Amino acid sequence: MATPIADDSAEKTSGDSFADNKVTGKDDRGSTTNSSTSSAAVTSTRDTTPPSAYDTSSANENTGLPSLQSKLSPEEKLKVLRLYQNCPRLWADFRQIVEFIDLFQENCEAYMRLCQQLESILIGDSKHPFVDQIKVIQFAQAVGFAEVCVQLYRQILKAKRLDYVSEYHFPPTDMEMVCAFLLRGVFVGFSYHGPDFRLALAKTGILDNMVEDLKHLQHLTAEALATGVIHYGSLAVIHNCCMSPEALPYVKVTADVVQTLAAFLEKKRNRVRGPSLITLSHILQDPDLDLIQLDPDILQYFLDCAHKAFGITQGDMNCDFGTDAVVYGLWHLARNAFNRRLIVAHGGTMKLLLKVLDKGREDERELAVAAVTELSQDPVNAQLFKRDGDLTRAVRRLQTHEAQKIRVDATVLWSLLQETKPSEDPVQSSPAVAELLEENTNALAILGMGEVEFLLDQLQVDNTAHAQRTTAQPQHTTKHALHALAELARNDNCRREIFARGTK
Repeated sequence: MATPIADDSAEKTSGDSFADNKVTGKDDRGSTTNSSTSSAAVTSTRDTTPPSAYDTSSANENTGLPSLQSKLSPEEKLKVLRLYQNCPRLWADFRQIVEFIDLFQENCEAYMRLCQQLESILIGDSKHPFVDQIKVIQFAQAVGFAEVCVQLYRQILKAKRLDYVSEYHFPPTDMEMVCAFLLRGVFVGFSYHGPDFRLALAKTGILDNMVEDLKHLQHLTAEALATGVIHYGSLAVIHNCCMSPEALPYVKVTADVVQTLAAFLEKKRNRVRGPSLITLSHILQDPDLDLIQLDPDILQYFLDCAHKAFGITQGDMNCDFGTDAVVYGLWHLARNAFNRRLIVAHGGTMKLLLKVLDKGREDERELAVAAVTELSQDPVNAQLFKRDGDLTRAVRRLQTHEAQKIRVDATVLWSLLQETKPSEDPVQSSPAVAELLEENTNALAILGMGEVEFLLDQLQVDNTAHAQRTTAQPQHTTKHALHALAELARNDNCRREIFARGTK
């Protein structure tokens, strides 16, 4: 449920997330509506019957939106018409958006009514499954909702004489700021799953506002960033725009975006470091990739988010990233050679990618194929993938997928794996974990519980391959996997994990 109402009498713990906002329309705080103000904030009802002004039964010339007719391009009119004809169940949502635009044009300072309309839009969107949310966002983009929201947001900042926003704390009766934070909820929520909306939003220059917010928060501790400030919402808008190739160039040319995000990499909390790291992975070019090196702790944070969000298409996900955002991030993070090894060395990564390849949405599967392809650029990883029966079977199945891009990309990946030849050097054919142990005297500091799972899985792969005679020399990888387990067993926690998993 969306709410803009900030209680200035107490600190609010941040419960927001990129994924939360995409499905719930939360404001940056992610809190629920203040009971003392909710009745005043929502007074309108959602009429699901289309009034005559929204009648789409006439010729193609009629978009059902007379108030916007002159402002839409022919392509936008056609898009709106098709959405109206194909989605009658969403007429109430479409009408809420149009009424908000009309209200803004009639009286741009009617903040109470604008808040009511915005909250109705966000609440309505949160109740829809994924496919319907996409349709509502497509409609919003076509009728210029992004541009109107940004215009109103900047009008409020100007009226308040603000160059940036840093905190949530303001009187709940301050309807201008209430409206501003509802608008921020729109920026985050609608940009998560709306490629066209991301592009429209990026074109408005709102990214400059978000970076300006973050600049004034760099000096805060990780604990302070997680409580009572707007860090996460500002970063979410930047991150979401990075997820569209069309909007990404606008992010890259935003002044000071890299330096500003990099400042948060030194913070201790994963919820602060993680979003900055994954956002930078989309922005940075190859020469600068050393800035985005992973560590097992933050990788596990990403995987936990992805597993928690997997398969949820409606309601409150209560996690920071959706599965698609994590897989997309892993794909880009894998452009760094160190990350490429570490991602595969962590046992949970391939389990996640396999789950997505088998049961993910179409967009998630497409991203997972791309991620595995990028990870396969490392010859050691490619050898492991080739010998992993579950992975190769998943890739083969996707070669007959109904989506052309998935079919083509899966075929390319399959060819890449088939062309991978075992190295004659046993060291070069060892698992990535074993190589990290041999190459780094402090390897135990960067390896952990996830690698125990990976190594035990690798021994199972070796055993299966040997039994089926699919490989001539499984003993090389077996030897190094056992060596790695022996090294990890020096750590008490890892030793207990090895015993627990090995006896299942």
